[in-house]
Order: sequence, then C-alpha cells, then structure tokens
Amino acid sequence: TVQPRKNVAAIVTAFAQIAEQIPHDLLLAGQIGWRSSGIMAIIDALPDEIKSRIHLLGFVPDDQKIGLIKGASAFLYPSLYEGFGFPLLEANACGVPVITANTSSLAELSNTGGAIPIDPQSDAALKGAIVRVLNDAELRDSLIAAGYENIQRFSWQQAAETVMHLMEQQA
Repeated sequence: TVQPRKNVAAIVTAFAQIAEQIPHDLLLAGQIGWRSSGIMAIIDALPDEIKSRIHLLGFVPDDQKIGLIKGASAFLYPSLYEGFGFPLLEANACGVPVITANTSSLAELSNTGGAIPIDPQSDAALKGAIVRVLNDAELRDSLIAAGYENIQRFSWQQAAETVMHLMEQQA
C-alpha cells in the first residue's frame, strides 16, 4: 500500500534527485492508502521528465507480483514500520537486490547480508544505496547470493513448529 509508513515519499524524492544518473524508471506497486495525499503531491510537483518515469501500478495480484519483482533491478523497502516484512523475503527469493530500513523487523530479516540496510530517515543513505546497487554488478551479485541464503532461514513449516511449541508451553 502506498502510505506514509512505507516511506514512499523518501523513495520518490531520492529517485527524483538521482534520475539523471540512472536509466531506470520507478515502479510503485500497491493501492493508494491512507494519508497518501502528501506522496501524491510530491509526485505531482516533479518536472514532467521525471514524473513520466514514475509509474503507479496500483494493486498487483499475487499471480503478477513475482514477475514484477523478478523484473526489478532493485527492490526498495525503506519502510518506517513493519510487522514482519514479507516483501523483503519475496525479493530475496526472486533474486533481486534489496535496499531496506535498518529498523523494525526489517533489520532482523536482513541481518545476514540479504539486503543493504539503511537509515530510513536518511535521504543521502537511500540515494547512495540505490546508485550503488544499480551501478555495481559485484555488489548486486553478492546481495542476490546473500538473499538466497537469507530465505533459507524461513519456512512455513518452521513457523508452524514455533507456534506449536509456544502453544504447548502455555498449556
């Protein structure tokens, strides 16, 4: 969902500031959410040559999401607050370099090198990470390899066993 806690305003602002340095477009997936008017105002205020490279995709169904992620050059997920962060793991599983926040659950999900962790409040950190990932093939390859390793730590079987163990302790 496009909303403030996802830090979309920072993504758009960073993209606008580095757009001349990269040939990539910015794809924003997710339905427009609460308090998104500020984000939309930032996009609307951009020059047409930059605004034309930002694509609001809206809701992406599950059967199209994996293809969209796999086609990405980088997955930007500098969210300010997350409960878990499945999209980060989905990007790891798709072999896409991830840039994420070094806060909330995202820090734990990416602590094995499966992403570049950044301060989500730092525009400079986000811009720098994007440029590095898009321009450094060796870094991209290492993030992709680490992402594949990272997802091995997670499975639905493991989650179910953990929940069962916790329930048995409470009984």
